[in-house]
Amino acid sequence: AEEQFADNDVFAVGPVVRQLSASFDEFWNHAFSIPSEALAKAGTSHGALREHRSLATDEPAEVNADGIDFVARVNSGEPLAGMLSGRLPLIWAPVQLISDSPDKKSVVDGTRVGRLMLRPVADAALAVQSELLMITPYLIPGDEGMEIFRDLRQRGVRVRILTNSLMSSEVPLAHSGYMGYRVPLLEDGVELYEIRAMLGNTRGSGQTAAMSLNGTYSLHAKMFVFDRKSIFVGSMNFDQRSMHLNTEIGLLIDSPELARELVRRFEAMAQPANAYELKLQPNEAGSRQHIIWRTLEGEQMVDYQKEPARSGWQKFLVRFLSLLPLDDEL
Repeated sequence: AEEQFADNDVFAVGPVVRQLSASFDEFWNHAFSIPSEALAKAGTSHGALREHRSLATDEPAEVNADGIDFVARVNSGEPLAGMLSGRLPLIWAPVQLISDSPDKKSVVDGTRVGRLMLRPVADAALAVQSELLMITPYLIPGDEGMEIFRDLRQRGVRVRILTNSLMSSEVPLAHSGYMGYRVPLLEDGVELYEIRAMLGNTRGSGQTAAMSLNGTYSLHAKMFVFDRKSIFVGSMNFDQRSMHLNTEIGLLIDSPELARELVRRFEAMAQPANAYELKLQPNEAGSRQHIIWRTLEGEQMVDYQKEPARSGWQKFLVRFLSLLPLDDEL
């Protein structure tokens, strides 16, 4: 970002840090923000809410977390000491903070002026000239997202997306909304990868080999790479809920170095030992194409003709949910 070390070695807080702080304060002080104590059965009147808000603003409670000794961590001097000494190298880059307004629905409806982070992310995606990489736990692009992908593919841009598989997904409803977009995406030439719950190679995954044996791996990070020159990192999934309902926040970072690092992570996670690569295969009669899930089992490439699932019930549930018109809520 634009932060820098002053002559007296005091770290000067830069614009992005101030913007993050201002965003937090905006939500904290917004009328939609209600102290959790105010949700108790007693004292839920408007007067009680105002009293709670006043106390929370004037006399903030002490914050701590059981199980994490933050004082000891601060006293150790790490990781700041490593950064100051140069032992932990830093990458300096221009950063743009993007976020939604607390009253996002009113902004979407046009009844209030505010911020919507979808537009800056969409603009960054549409400006891509050669390659867009996307890691998103939930993928429900809707009409807007499909238009972006089609525009990119018509211009010859390579689009690769890594998302959760049915095996790794923790939200059946979200997976049911994603299912209907797979064939159109593949037909448009988008390359789809679904992460496996049990990784064959944990290098670059952030998970130990022992933990991977439990078959509990699931994506949570949301990261995009634009032309291997800039990245988005934030809270926004590429789904309808994040685009239109949830309030999200993230950073657009112009850094080829960080982009290359994310590309390496993407490649490590999308390799056949860790993910299913989705392909279209024509039916024997030459009619409608169907999906196959290609992956590496041991030392052999395997094509699954039916979607891998934890159980028949899980597969039935998501197929049933996919029949419901819920895309706008997912």
